[in-house]
Amino acid sequence: MSKKGNGLFKFVTGAAIGASLGLLFAPKEGAKTRKELKQKIDEIVLKLKDVDSEEVKKQVAAKIEEIKIELEDLD
Repeated sequence: MSKKGNGLFKFVTGAAIGASLGLLFAPKEGAKTRKELKQKIDEIVLKLKDVDSEEVKKQVAAKIEEIKIELEDLD
């Protein structure tokens, strides 16, 4: 996942969380709110399925290596 893709993922996740919170606190009927919340969650799940887990693993491993090197430089 590129930095651009990572930023997009964060934006989509943040927007979904914000929308979900907005729905929960909106003065609507409970059943309607739950239906809308379920739809939003389903959208998030579909977008998360598009995330390449191997690429995420590579990025995490690379970041861990960067941190290790930085910590070694502190000694």
